[in-house]
Order: sequence, then structure tokens, then C-alpha cells
Amino acid sequence: MTWRRNSQRLHERSNVASVFRRKDVAVARSQLTAGRILLIVCGVLAVAGPASAQPCAPLQVRNPAGNYFIPGVKGDIPYSGDLAFDAYVQQGSARPPSVVVIHGGGGTSGSRVAHVGQILETLTHAGYNWFSLDYRLGGPGRFDDSLSDVRTAVAFIRCHAGELRIDANRIVLLGEDSGAQLAGSLLTERSPGVIGAVLIGGIYDGEGNVAGIRGAGAGIRAG
Repeated sequence: MTWRRNSQRLHERSNVASVFRRKDVAVARSQLTAGRILLIVCGVLAVAGPASAQPCAPLQVRNPAGNYFIPGVKGDIPYSGDLAFDAYVQQGSARPPSVVVIHGGGGTSGSRVAHVGQILETLTHAGYNWFSLDYRLGGPGRFDDSLSDVRTAVAFIRCHAGELRIDANRIVLLGEDSGAQLAGSLLTERSPGVIGAVLIGGIYDGEGNVAGIRGAGAGIRAG
């Protein structure tokens, strides 16, 4: 009788120990899984970190008065070397689309203030933000340089979206004449934040597609 009781107690203790061992294993597996998840998350953050941590070049307004007939314009904001743009941002908490104005001139003349005054006034009264920029000139042979400048300007503006109080993902390109070639070319690149383009003038093929000085590609049609 005593032997049976001892045997039963030993069996019960064995079951209890087995339960604790199973719990320990479960806890260990849970901790291992959590550790793996943490490592995966850390790995994702490590990969994503550098892209989001790219520093912005400083934003400097060299002409706060703007020298425009439109009050509130911030003028001569450098974005790449000596190249600069002028900016107007609507007052209030709303963040309407921002229009990047690319002047014309055949790629050899023109500037951010030449022949674009009526366009800027229209955009202002219509409730849009606008950025009128300069870029390197030199004709068809320097088209790639001009396009690179416009691309850099858009990236600079987006990088400072918070400081400028604009929506970085609602940017429209507006180009006139040779500026339309640049706007059309940049649009076909699917540049981040660029949601559309307005092309005034420019070179087009027989079907109304943007041709571009170097060929902007298909998929955009002139209005």
C-alpha cells in the first residue's frame, strides 16, 4: 500500500515537472520569436533609416521682400550653387497644391522673373502655392543640365516642405515653351511628389505627345 502511494506521488511530481518544462519551453520559444521580430524590425529600420535621414541643404531667403507686386513673396532662395527660386505660399492652415513654374526662352534665355508675372499672379489668385525657378541655360546641348536643375529644385522644395508649409506630395509642374519640355520630361520620370504638369507651348509630335529636346517619352499629351 505504501509502495503504491509513493509511486502515485512520484508520478504526480513527474507530471508537474513535465508541465513546468513545457511552460519553460513555451516561454523560451516566445522569447526567441520576440527576439527574431525585434531583429527584423531593427533590420528594417536600419535599411530604411539612411533614406529618410538624408539632410536637406539649408533654406536661405536672400530677398525677403521678394520684389514682386504680389505681397508675401520670398525671393532669391538658392537651391543649387547660384541657382535660385522665388516662392509664394498661401496663408492659412490649408495646404493646396504647389506649382513649380519653369520659364521658357528656347533654353538660351529667360529667368524666374521674366515673362512669368501673369502666370504667377493667376496662380496666386487661384489659391495655389508657387515656386518660380532659374536653371542652367545653353540650348538643346545642355538640356540634361537644365533637367537636372529642375529635378534638384523639386527635391529641395519637397525636402523643406514642413518649413515651407506645403504638401510635399502635391506638386504640379508648369512649363512654358522650352520649360514645357523640361516639365514633360520630368513628369515621365514619375518623380516623387509630382502629380501632374501643365505644358504651355513646347515641341510635340504629330499626335500631340511631348517630344522634348531629347525626347520626353510617350504617355503625356499636350492639351
